Amino acid sequence: MLTEKSDFQVLPLNFHDYVAYPSSTDGINPPDSFATTATRSSQISTSNDIYPPDPLATADTALQQSTAEGSVLSSLLQEARSKIEFFQFPRWYICLNRNGLNVVYMSAQDNILVQRNIVCASSGHVELYVHGQLIIVNQFLKKVPPQVPLTPSTIKKYVDRIVKLVDEVRSMEVCGGFDSEDLKPGWATCSLGEIDRNPFNECRFDETFRSFNCKRLV
Repeated sequence: MLTEKSDFQVLPLNFHDYVAYPSSTDGINPPDSFATTATRSSQISTSNDIYPPDPLATADTALQQSTAEGSVLSSLLQEARSKIEFFQFPRWYICLNRNGLNVVYMSAQDNILVQRNIVCASSGHVELYVHGQLIIVNQFLKKVPPQVPLTPSTIKKYVDRIVKLVDEVRSMEVCGGFDSEDLKPGWATCSLGEIDRNPFNECRFDETFRSFNCKRLV
């Protein structure tokens, strides 16, 4: 039985940590200091497991996943553009944007301007702009297939829908407004519209008076 203070010896563990162990003269061997240190290191390592993941590593993983998805979408958009270009509509061009396609109709002059712009998102959502103004597109969708997102399995349906929509828009002409010479004297004072001096180089008129409620395409 250990009763005296001299029966103990002090062994250093790690830097400033000290603990008393029984002397070997009592038949009890002190624990291996290296094993004790390893046990403490293991406990510290285990305690680190409860910490949240490294935000930088998480962000890097998310970025890699986003980059991979963006690469797939880019390839699909390029393939869709090639398929649409196969129809070769005169003065219609297809441009890639960040999340879809722009199918645009250009003016006939050397100084080309965008007269129509069909914005086709990869989700299948479409918007129509005429002379830079957003037009309600519903009237052009009556004969167009339903909306589908762009995926490897739906690319044909996605392309067919855009081609059909372009056909519908191509069948319409820009509204000529009230371009009668007899009405010109009243343009400046009429509060129901504005003078359209044809900044987009349309061929149907040089200058006209356009109602604020004009649908642009007729």
